[in-house]
Amino acid sequence: MPYVTDANQKQHGRLQVLDSDMAIHLFVGLLLGLAVYGLMENAEWLRENAHVAYPGWVLALSWPTLLLLGYRHGHRLRGLGWVSGFCALLVLLAFYTGWQAPPLDDDSFLPVWLAIVLGSDTFGWSMVVACFVALIHLQPAIWGSDRDYATVFELSWRNFLTVFLSVLLVLGVWQVTLLWGELFELIGIEFFVTLFEKDWFMCPVLGMSFALGLNSFGTASSMIAQVSTLLSRFFWLLLPILALATTCFLLVLPFTGLQLLWDSNLGTGILITANFWGLFFLNAVYQTGERLPYPRTIHRTLSVAIFLFPVLIGLAAYGLALRIAQDGWTPAHCWTLLYIVLLALFSLGYARAIAWHRDDWPAILPRINHLMSWVVLASLLLTASPLLDFRTISAWSYFSRIESGELSVEDMDSDHVRELGRPGRIKLDALLERLEESDPQAALAVRARFAEGEEIGGWTPRQLARIVMRPEPFEVTAGLVEVLDPNRSRPPDVLYRVDLGAGETAEVVAVWVVASGYVESRCATWRDGGWVDCGQEFTNLTDLSDVTDLSEKELLEVLGAAEFQVVIPDRPYKGLRIGEHLLLEHN
Repeated sequence: MPYVTDANQKQHGRLQVLDSDMAIHLFVGLLLGLAVYGLMENAEWLRENAHVAYPGWVLALSWPTLLLLGYRHGHRLRGLGWVSGFCALLVLLAFYTGWQAPPLDDDSFLPVWLAIVLGSDTFGWSMVVACFVALIHLQPAIWGSDRDYATVFELSWRNFLTVFLSVLLVLGVWQVTLLWGELFELIGIEFFVTLFEKDWFMCPVLGMSFALGLNSFGTASSMIAQVSTLLSRFFWLLLPILALATTCFLLVLPFTGLQLLWDSNLGTGILITANFWGLFFLNAVYQTGERLPYPRTIHRTLSVAIFLFPVLIGLAAYGLALRIAQDGWTPAHCWTLLYIVLLALFSLGYARAIAWHRDDWPAILPRINHLMSWVVLASLLLTASPLLDFRTISAWSYFSRIESGELSVEDMDSDHVRELGRPGRIKLDALLERLEESDPQAALAVRARFAEGEEIGGWTPRQLARIVMRPEPFEVTAGLVEVLDPNRSRPPDVLYRVDLGAGETAEVVAVWVVASGYVESRCATWRDGGWVDCGQEFTNLTDLSDVTDLSEKELLEVLGAAEFQVVIPDRPYKGLRIGEHLLLEHN
């Protein structure tokens, strides 16, 4: 029996741990790939059911990633518990957000998960940032390590670089598989090209590649430290330049005025961007604040520029206030306000530290950043909850402007209301209910503006929605459109479904208001399995007492609201009477 030293036993134990850790990572990566494959296979259904798409993708992407980033041998169950609990909260918030959101755009070329991340509601990005911030607090809790700012700062860089490099690895594996297939296709073997085009194969492969990257790069502490040091040096060069640019801008601004800033429509966004990158460069360079990265003269000059950061964000807030006064609250305005508030808290905290601690203000950075990380996390989670629902706020603002008369019903933006999702639909339904009683024609116009679906015989959904159907709405088919409007001139203003006795079922009478006092009508009846024409008439109504001197709009109101009945004259067919006039006699 060979002699085994303690060193060999320890080495053998470490290898076993590494093998088990690798196996767990690959297994979780496989689950990630299978979950993504399942969601991709049901992409079309998920586009129509955002309340399932949002939590499905959040769970599929966040749980494996957070679990593997928080994984450490000896703390598996604790890590599983903390990560699963946090992801359960994310799923609930994602379900609520998807329930409130409109269906995902069918015409979008983006896959569902990317449409969620890059969507106009910013939900995807907010969840990415929330996971990033939460993770740097979860990891010390899982591992039982110190929770000081130095640990949090190191973890933030490590997590970012680990995920970034793992994503690059996934892209590299994907490119290599493409090259693999092309190489074999050159010699007439198309098996690999076909295999690598299958989602059921590539999703698990790429999922395991991502997990392999998290395992490999997450344990390469020295490499991560070197890359973060290199990036810090890069930002060390950029911070003075950005500080000089913002300071010069603020010095020149009193001579140019603010109007040019707001006329560009980009002023608020540029100010927020400058403030964000200034704060980011500042933290990347000063890090934990234990030492001064610049000579004292440059440090003091930078302190002046940083002390002016609240002025930048104050100007951004003023620009946003102008937009809100003009357009009301929108989801974009709500998100912009949240960015401004968070950046203002950071900027004011740093300015206060400079005012009170002079050259030693970097030592206060850890305290401010640690507190603000919880504020940022709480804010992002609240935006996905009923407590701070930007769609609900925007819907209330938009329809309040309509009710107050600030915005007319005719000027309603149907695309904007659709983007408001469920809150927008609730407010729209309430508006339509009021308009049905006070102004039926306006209600009809609003319904037409929001009509959706496919064309029927050349009539668009919006055109169909504008037609008044009496006595109640009924199905319009392409065959009926062919008979009533053979020239595709324009849809009728009113459709009547009445039994004139000409065919096997009730007839359809279409009426057009041609001009004030003039109407054109056409009748269609069902015979031998299809719609056929049963008469057409052009009528002058100006001699009738109940429609004399009526405008086209008033005549439409009469046709849409007056009582109508079928009359039986002394002849072998019936007619339709509206008010005192027989509109149509058919053969």
